[in-house]
Amino acid sequence: MTSVSTRSKARRLLKRRATPPIQPTIKTESSSPRLTLSNQSAPRAPDDHLTAGNTSDEEFQDENEDFNNWSGFQVSRALPRCDETKQTLGNLMALLNTPNAIDLDPEYQRGFCWNKANQVGLIDSILQGYYVPGVIFNRRAETVLGVRRESLVCIDGKQRLTSVKNFTDGRIPCNDRDGKKWWFRQAGDKVRCRRYLPRSAQQEFLRESFTCHQYIGMTQDQERELFQRVQRGSPLTPAERAQAKSGPWQNLARSFQRDFPRVAKLSDCTRGRGYDKFISSFAQIIEGQKVTAEGRNSEVAFRGTGNWAERYFVTDLHDHPCNPEQEARLKKVFDRFDELICLHPRTFANDGLDTTIALAPVEFIAAAYLVSRYSDRSNAAMEKAIRAMRRKVRQDHDDNVRRKSIVWKTLLASMQESFDLVSTQTKKRPPPTSPELAQRRVRQLFGLE
Repeated sequence: MTSVSTRSKARRLLKRRATPPIQPTIKTESSSPRLTLSNQSAPRAPDDHLTAGNTSDEEFQDENEDFNNWSGFQVSRALPRCDETKQTLGNLMALLNTPNAIDLDPEYQRGFCWNKANQVGLIDSILQGYYVPGVIFNRRAETVLGVRRESLVCIDGKQRLTSVKNFTDGRIPCNDRDGKKWWFRQAGDKVRCRRYLPRSAQQEFLRESFTCHQYIGMTQDQERELFQRVQRGSPLTPAERAQAKSGPWQNLARSFQRDFPRVAKLSDCTRGRGYDKFISSFAQIIEGQKVTAEGRNSEVAFRGTGNWAERYFVTDLHDHPCNPEQEARLKKVFDRFDELICLHPRTFANDGLDTTIALAPVEFIAAAYLVSRYSDRSNAAMEKAIRAMRRKVRQDHDDNVRRKSIVWKTLLASMQESFDLVSTQTKKRPPPTSPELAQRRVRQLFGLE
């Protein structure tokens, strides 16, 4: 029995020695500079506990076969190929100065938010040879009137590219080793006592390069997903994180921000705040529609926050579908909103109020809700109600006009007071009857007149 086992082990050993080890091969694709490993895999070396005799040769052979069997593994939703290249700053600046060559502002992208110190720090890092992270692009192609056009969409690196452009345009300086400021070129009127880089230093700077990772033909959903993954380590605001998501309601909010610029510019739109105002207004309007449809006499609760928008339009999307009817209703609301701005611009400005901003986000949401809730009222009545609402909330909450339930209750009470008063004043009453008119009606009744 022992001899049979020994011969079996010897045959397996000879078989292993006779089979040459499979080496990983490297292939270079002609259309891409990437190096990719082939699907062949080198056999795994046995673990220490196997060589120590804790596991039989048969068990090791079975485990080795399972390890090399990749037939059931598939990568889900793989992105298209990515080319990695080095691009000089001169080439990148030339592309930025070419119309439609590089899109730095896709809908999901954050606004430019670096201060002057951050920008100057980046320029100094480039000049001193420090590592600077790469830039990620997606190369989109479209055909317009039979002409194929390509553009690069910036997924990551907007702050760095914009900072370099500000430097080369003469908007920010760099520092030398003594801390003195030097400017790349003159921007606008000449400023006295300003040092400008010599031509040789300018050319040396433009020869510096960024590593560019260029995807080819990603969908917009893939762009958003990659943007979110890359930015997970960056301090994005909640509004910027929400803006990067995709979905029917999110797309509608972005399209409204684009289609109603006058409405969007009523208050701050930086760092995703414009998108946040629209989608939060949607949530508040829908909450009002629910209360009306259910016939409840209760007060409409405040739902104009990013958390409630996330709950309504992501978590509970099946309860709040974005159908064509709802889109049409909301478009009608913001068409009327835009009309009010054209007719009564002062109503949405400071309007004599002691405030540094034109319209607080909660006032924006309240105005949109008012236009939706009282759509049957005249423009003059709406304008008067909005002005009264803004004065009341500033009077009661001073500088704390924020998205809070207590502030919303003040705004809602002011709306109801304004329109209840209008309803009382315009309610039809029977005309007064004089004695002469009464006698005449009696004579007509009995045919005497």
